[in-house]
Amino acid sequence: MTAPLLRVDGLKVGFRGAAPALDGISFDLRAGETLALVGESGSGKSVTALSILGLLPPAATILGGRILFDDVDLLAGGEAAVAPLRGRAMSMVFQNPRRALDPLRRVGDAIGDVVGVHAGRRLTRADRTARVQALLAAVGIPDPVRRARAFPHELSGGMCQRVMIAIALAGSPRLLIADEPTTGLDVTTQAVILDLIGDLAKARGMATILITHDLAVAAERAHRILVMRRGRVVEQAPTAQLFQAPADPYTRALIRATPGPDSRIGDLVR
Repeated sequence: MTAPLLRVDGLKVGFRGAAPALDGISFDLRAGETLALVGESGSGKSVTALSILGLLPPAATILGGRILFDDVDLLAGGEAAVAPLRGRAMSMVFQNPRRALDPLRRVGDAIGDVVGVHAGRRLTRADRTARVQALLAAVGIPDPVRRARAFPHELSGGMCQRVMIAIALAGSPRLLIADEPTTGLDVTTQAVILDLIGDLAKARGMATILITHDLAVAAERAHRILVMRRGRVVEQAPTAQLFQAPADPYTRALIRATPGPDSRIGDLVR
């Protein structure tokens, strides 16, 4: 078995005047693997992701544990260790693309900025434009030459999320974190975006952390599932095993609360 690309070991995070947001989180993630973090709001899923990327707000404090990326201890090295990896080796797709994109900048320019930062060399305008158009094409945006000149308000929510995925891929990351990447999108578009992330991860051999409150999404997309509650891991297992033999009462409750394909409205409101 290959060594894990990412190892989170006993991670503890606290906020001033509050109970610990994370209390001993541990998991491994290998290249090409998709791990779903599942749990109710406030369970610590997003705090886990922000901890990995070194993007915690000032009020947060790392209280203990380790985060190893390719055997580099990110917490011991601090910002100096994380900064060269952020956006290049590790990247993130956030929940709300319209909030993340600058409404006054064309999407091609937004992608081009990231391409330039991670190129490792000075790019000509033609090289940068070609790279932007290639990324837009890779995420399934038709007519990338024209779309690169569009502003966010000229694109649908699904298109904006594709732009965010293109930005996340600009540095050719080895780890992609998708934090509720389909929030606010219709069901059909949600499936398309999740398919896109899965296909890109498979084609590029990326490890993926999929953050979701939807256990059904995790069942379809993840190799393994980690169930969180109140800042702790209550259960983690391969996807099939977790559904066939859930060990924790909270996991069993989540599974019972997940509508099946044959569920009727009357069954859900009893």
